[in-house]
Amino acid sequence: MLPSTFLAWFALYRYPAFYVGAILEGPILMTLSGVFLHLEYVQFWPVYIALILGDLTGDLAWYSIGHWYARPFLARFGKFFSITEAALQSTERFYRRHHSNILFFSKLTMGFGFALPILMTAGMIRIPLKKFIALNVLGQMIFTGILLSVGYFFGNAILTINEGFRVFSIIAFIIFIYLLFHGVGLFLRRRFFPHL
Repeated sequence: MLPSTFLAWFALYRYPAFYVGAILEGPILMTLSGVFLHLEYVQFWPVYIALILGDLTGDLAWYSIGHWYARPFLARFGKFFSITEAALQSTERFYRRHHSNILFFSKLTMGFGFALPILMTAGMIRIPLKKFIALNVLGQMIFTGILLSVGYFFGNAILTINEGFRVFSIIAFIIFIYLLFHGVGLFLRRRFFPHL
């Protein structure tokens, strides 16, 4: 059982906390939110919306960094990362042709294993902001729903586990889900987007 002081704080600030947490680490928090949903510490719509808005805020921040700073940074320091101008132009051409699929499916697979470069590249090559947001929100609605569902159904199993092992079980489960999505994302990237 959670301590009463934490429950009082959680009852007051839970949804703003989920919003901020989703900016910092969305997938893990989304799965944990599903467990909280099952335990009836949160309600579905407020937590679902807070998670989507938080993750979108973080993605827009990385898009903005790419929009304003990625090109000058790579022009100056790209050589230290073995990024040549020719390689950059080739990546940009590929991204421009497939950006809708890349943005949508990267949201469903935690960025094919490297979400931040995908978000920054979208900003760098000036994908229209409205299109970026639309693709992002569509993918985010599905992804958040999946992770909430996984956490929710795992919450049922949590109730049957000995109380001493519950925290360990939750942490192990969240790590497993994170690694699963990360691995699937890497596989899909290598299979369908080898140029990334």
